Amino acid sequence: MKIISSFCITVLFFLGAGKTSHGQKTTETFKFENNLIAAQSTYFSDFNLIDVRDDTSSIGIIQKGVLNKKVSLVCEPPLNEQLKTVFKTLTKDTNSNTELILLLQQLNFSEVTYAAKEIGLIQIRGVFFAKKDNKYSKLVEIDTLQILQTFDVTKQLLKKGNTFFIELFNKALTTLPQNFDLDNLSYLINYDSLQKVNLPLYTVKDYKTGAYATYEELVNQTPSDTTVKIQFYKTGHWKSVQLKNKKDKYEEVVLKDWYAYVFENKIFLSTSIHEVYPVTKKGNDFYFKGKIWTPATTAQSITMGVAFGLLGALAASAGNTEITELKIDYKTGAFIRAWQRNK
Repeated sequence: MKIISSFCITVLFFLGAGKTSHGQKTTETFKFENNLIAAQSTYFSDFNLIDVRDDTSSIGIIQKGVLNKKVSLVCEPPLNEQLKTVFKTLTKDTNSNTELILLLQQLNFSEVTYAAKEIGLIQIRGVFFAKKDNKYSKLVEIDTLQILQTFDVTKQLLKKGNTFFIELFNKALTTLPQNFDLDNLSYLINYDSLQKVNLPLYTVKDYKTGAYATYEELVNQTPSDTTVKIQFYKTGHWKSVQLKNKKDKYEEVVLKDWYAYVFENKIFLSTSIHEVYPVTKKGNDFYFKGKIWTPATTAQSITMGVAFGLLGALAASAGNTEITELKIDYKTGAFIRAWQRNK
């Protein structure tokens, strides 16, 4: 079974408020609880988490107090322990030798404020697998984003996120595997890399010259316009991006109408109406260094932040215009902050 929706109003999230302490507190703990009334599953005997997120030290950031101070959300007890506890409350003791595994790829939570209103954003990506006799079967894949607008977004997200996660966990527990056709754990750990094998952007050496209106066009290497020309200053910084008009003459493009450009086998991204940034491929991902957004003071900038990454929206809300290293999300084309993986 597969659940995929990059911009649907659903969420996989689970939080609980931590205890208050002195003024300089920079973290908030969470722990979720099972309040679901449902028949207990008897198919699975154990649960394990494979956490491949870039940043495993927290699950995001919330705003606290009247000044909306940003604090990191951290897992106490550790995330795997919490999920094992939830697993036990949703299952009965059984002689089954089938294990439930969650491959967690993304879990980001953030809040932004504009016009005295709070916006809550949560993104989750993961895959549930069943494991039996050292073979694996994919059960449920999820890729969701929730947007919640309210005057007390933290409280509502904690409550709604906890409920949704428990329901999702239970759904995985009640989904029976069809075929155990995956042979080893490396498939799970390298899941993202294996998905990229089928994406032209990640496999070709020579990119197609042109202007790309969407990430879908870029990842499939199908530009809307192949007449692109980029001019540069002597410093190497871009000067203008041009396309031919109906009279076969070059004119500058409206940057906000385009997602990316390829010129002289180099990729350039339009991250706002003012900037274009060159992209570098490192390993099997694409990175760029650039400003995320100007200060977020309108609903429009919130929407732009959602489209280009949750952490980008968070930085925008703080008026962050520092140069930041960002990575292209291979599924959605969103720009997400690049983290060094915890060892």
